[in-house]
Amino acid sequence: MTGFESGDLRIAVTAGDDGVTSVVWSGTSDARDPAALLNPFFSELVETLEGRTVTVDLRSLEYMNSATVSALIVFARLLDGKKVPTKLLLDPSVGWQRVNFVAMKSIARTLTHLTVEG
Repeated sequence: MTGFESGDLRIAVTAGDDGVTSVVWSGTSDARDPAALLNPFFSELVETLEGRTVTVDLRSLEYMNSATVSALIVFARLLDGKKVPTKLLLDPSVGWQRVNFVAMKSIARTLTHLTVEG
């Protein structure tokens, strides 16, 4: 599995021997249309994750704009559609992450295989 890099955004993908794949975001995501780049990456990645458990870790991310949040929701829905157990990690002590933490917790109620922790 390969990662993703565009501008200041980096997404590292690491498959552990324990069946858990870590998807760790770092840097910043403030592109005007991040979905144009992220959605194809997510679609391809999700196909490799069936039968695994996924942890999406945003705690090292310095900032993401609302357009990136929309792409993240698409990713969460793709994973849920493939019945991939997914844990989303945010740091609610960081202002911008706190807002997204609350939003993602609400969305997680509608997705069977997603949990949000912080």
